Amino acid sequence: MSDFSYEITDGAAEQKMARLILPEELTIANAEALRQTLIAALDECGELDLDGSAVSEVDLAAMQLLCALHRAAVVRGKTVVLRGNDSGCWPETLALAGFSRHEGCVHATDKTTCLWCS
Repeated sequence: MSDFSYEITDGAAEQKMARLILPEELTIANAEALRQTLIAALDECGELDLDGSAVSEVDLAAMQLLCALHRAAVVRGKTVVLRGNDSGCWPETLALAGFSRHEGCVHATDKTTCLWCS
């Protein structure tokens, strides 16, 4: 099981931001540990900043987990931002899986906030 950690900025709960650097291998093998960490981070803050620039392998299970996280954040009035998904393994994997988007999903109140929008 992988160990994930995140940093939280000081402030009121709704103003706190958590930052998590995603692992090099973002796959089903570590999905449960990552899920638990993401839920805990979302519970503690108003904005969750994910850094995906170190990811060299990502699979469909991980992308679905990130989508579920984003949907949960939208429902709670919180924000999730994914950075670094515009290079490395991300573009090809997103395209092959059908995740490339030009506008947000039906669950997002703001159509520009989808994790996969280019």
